[in-house]
Amino acid sequence: MKTRSVVIRGIAIFTVGIIAWMAYASLKIRRNDTAVDEHAKETGLTKGETVMIGKDKYEKTEEQTFPNIIEISEANLQAKASPGKAETSGRNTEATWNISKTKPLPKTRTSFLPKTTVEAETLKNCKSRGFAEKLLMEKDPKMVREKLSPRTNASSINTSWAETIVKRKEFIRRKCALHKIKTSPLPAGRALHQFWVDDNHKFIFCEIPKVGCTNWKRIMLLMTCKFNKSYIWSQKKNDVHHVWSNKALKRLKSFTSRSDSDARLKNYTKVLITRHPFERLVSFFREKLERAKNDIYDPRIAGYVLRSIHKKRDVTHKMMMEYNVTFPEYIQYVIDTKMHPDVHWGIQHSLCHPCSVDYEVIGRYETIVEDSNNLLKMLGIDEITYPQSDNVDFAKKTKDLVSKHFQTLKPWMIKELHTMYKTDADIFGYDLDLK
Repeated sequence: MKTRSVVIRGIAIFTVGIIAWMAYASLKIRRNDTAVDEHAKETGLTKGETVMIGKDKYEKTEEQTFPNIIEISEANLQAKASPGKAETSGRNTEATWNISKTKPLPKTRTSFLPKTTVEAETLKNCKSRGFAEKLLMEKDPKMVREKLSPRTNASSINTSWAETIVKRKEFIRRKCALHKIKTSPLPAGRALHQFWVDDNHKFIFCEIPKVGCTNWKRIMLLMTCKFNKSYIWSQKKNDVHHVWSNKALKRLKSFTSRSDSDARLKNYTKVLITRHPFERLVSFFREKLERAKNDIYDPRIAGYVLRSIHKKRDVTHKMMMEYNVTFPEYIQYVIDTKMHPDVHWGIQHSLCHPCSVDYEVIGRYETIVEDSNNLLKMLGIDEITYPQSDNVDFAKKTKDLVSKHFQTLKPWMIKELHTMYKTDADIFGYDLDLK
């Protein structure tokens, strides 16, 4: 009798649970539909019509244009390759393609949808060059080796600047030989992590943190033709790196076929921009540890300092956020973790492999505006320029900041840093002696 009572009670509880779950699911669907209706009212978007940014779907209307990212069917892919057969509406061919139907998006996702305008399509390369070819290459990677060739505009290249680039390349080639660094092909996986690819302009950018890479990612986002200038330049650094770059840009390691990534490395215009190792160290400290706590403050180092240097136990997130890390404490962390350095102060030649990759352009942070603008002209892009603010009183300001912070270090710390960065500095022509 007791057993029967327990069974009946269990069935009753299970039934109540099922009913509650069904009620919750129904309420969630109604709320989601309401949220999408409100979003459509605010933005003019129509439910069910979507575009692709990365692997995510976003709602759109025919009035909004998102070149290169509309999800299309196999039939329309072939139609696009044959211009006379593609469906058209006389207004926007892109919008007439088979727009996929999907489950309504939660309201929390709608904030990610950029307000795309005609300004986003002003790049000459966005409309005219190789769009059907690009789509076919993505669908059939076997074609990639036949279709790849650098997109350059030799007539617009400044002769003096070009000579400087050649000298930099020759200098690095000699240093690689001097240090006997292997020039064999790059291994797959992590070695390709820092390389960002733009198939439309046949361009590869190797990202070295603290070397103007945030602004270069903004430029590459504009090169995708998915965003307008004012929107991208207004985005916070964290959003550029962790939202838009991951959604709209492509890493070289994302290509599943090694032959495809190798073909791009061989044929695309590749760029690397370097910086003095000590300047990168100081730049990270000032931005993420020294300044007032903000949305890019990094509490990890504070946690390490509290646990390992000050021997604190039970370190909480609140303690890490409130602790003010000093420059010597930060350098202690850099030295202690030198076998597995953080990418923000990692060895530059280990991140971008200049001894294995034949870069067409090697820039320097101290001349980043000139190098970047000449590179953009070389790619045939006149509508985008690198922001001037990065070079205002650069030399004196940077030298003073590095000197000021290094004065707080003990001699043994400076010696350790020299050992860590000696080869890197020599390869790229930087002097580690602070004068």
